[in-house]
Amino acid sequence: GTHTFSVRYGLMQETETHPAITAGVQVKYNMGRKRLKKVLTGFGYDASWGMDFSLTASKTWLVANRPLSVSGGLRVSNSADLGIFGFDKAYHLGAELGVSYEVCDGLTVGYEYRFKPDSYKKMSGVFETTESWHALTATYRANDNCNLTIGYGNFGTFGNSDAACAWMLQGHWAF
Repeated sequence: GTHTFSVRYGLMQETETHPAITAGVQVKYNMGRKRLKKVLTGFGYDASWGMDFSLTASKTWLVANRPLSVSGGLRVSNSADLGIFGFDKAYHLGAELGVSYEVCDGLTVGYEYRFKPDSYKKMSGVFETTESWHALTATYRANDNCNLTIGYGNFGTFGNSDAACAWMLQGHWAF
């Protein structure tokens, strides 16, 4: 599996006139691809670990007296299919976008887009064109300490197959 360690730092607080800006670093290590290293090396595989660097801007506005939050960012990564197939020699630039809106008290809906670059050389039946991912979420906030999120994601392709679209259910309780 892929293990991830992430650090984010707030460079600028959000104000009325400008967005919050954060910078991040993710270190990813994939333990499960050592056996495939010989096969993947011919496609551009370089290592079982890699790093992502991100810069994100986020801004919230009131629309119809409800918060609308928009975030956009850039990610520089050498991950192949988010690190599932290891890490290649070159870094790639990709965009990310997130939007959420509180439609009524306690209910927020959101959309997320993440560009996935083509990391490896194409080979019919092994590595096809990579597709970006899209996700939709709905979060119910019961109170300041408890929320429940349901989501649906289309995660594009991984290797030579379409990644299964997936449902997600997450509960969160803060003490």
